[in-house]
Amino acid sequence: DTATTEIYTLSLHDALPIWDISDSVSREGRSVFRAVVPRDADTVQVFGTHLGLVESERHYQVQFIDSLLVHFQDRYPMLLMGDFNFSRKSTAYQILTHRIPDTYAFLGYDSVRTFPVPKPDRTLDYIFASPDWSGLQALFPHPAVMDTASDHFPILLVLHN
Repeated sequence: DTATTEIYTLSLHDALPIWDISDSVSREGRSVFRAVVPRDADTVQVFGTHLGLVESERHYQVQFIDSLLVHFQDRYPMLLMGDFNFSRKSTAYQILTHRIPDTYAFLGYDSVRTFPVPKPDRTLDYIFASPDWSGLQALFPHPAVMDTASDHFPILLVLHN
């Protein structure tokens, strides 16, 4: 019986330098990163994650992410984004939105279906933003111009702090 280890990667791309980036890995090998990114007038904290497929693992991961948000909430405006593998009805979603708002829900979008490509029927991907942000605007790229390298459609948001 040979055990295999899954490796999940996350990435963040920015035109400006990233001051600091750190990650924490859960039991399943999934992680959350925190990047501190300087902007024109302020500094931004960006958290990215890809949560597990099993509800009990997601619950553990969300509790951990929530503790990170509590720890860092007073430092800089925050963004949390990624593939959360949960619906808005889930307990995990409720835990996170108690701390940091779902931007698409805040903008009045009932759901933004992101999975699976090419015909998404559910929302698994989210962008959460601390209340420090203004000028929120959701963008919906046309499916014909999207890269199909993923099994998820992207979600895009324009915001200002």
